[in-house]
Parts: sequence; C-alpha cells; structure tokens
Amino acid sequence: MAWRSLLGHRMRAFLSMLGIIIGISSVVSSMAVGEGARQSIMNEIGKLGNTTLEIRPRHRLGQQASGYGAGAVAG
Repeated sequence: MAWRSLLGHRMRAFLSMLGIIIGISSVVSSMAVGEGARQSIMNEIGKLGNTTLEIRPRHRLGQQASGYGAGAVAG
C-alpha cells in the first residue's frame, strides 16, 4: 500500500525526500561549524595559559559604575 502511494505520487515523494535530505544536511553542517568555532576559540584561549586572563565585572548589579577602566585585566 505504501509503495503504491509512493509510486503513484512520485513528484511529491521526491520533493519530500529532498526536503528531508536538505534539512538533515543543514543541521549537521550547522553543528559542524559550531563545533569547529568552539574548538578554535578553546585553542586560542589555551594558548594564553590558565592564569593569564582575569575577567571581572565593571560593576555589580545594583551598584553604579565607577571609573575603574576596562573589565578585563591581563596579568
């Protein structure tokens, strides 16, 4: 019964299959690009060393900002 339906509506079956293939390919490609970017960023941070970079907030929530300069200090 399913084969009969697929053979009877070949164009619809082809377009459905094409849509599924394009959808899966785009999800896999997006995940690969995201993972590559994550690894690249982690490698760059790793080159700095584990005690080189200290990131501090400029001001805490509920407090006014003071004129202390940048929020990140390299050491």
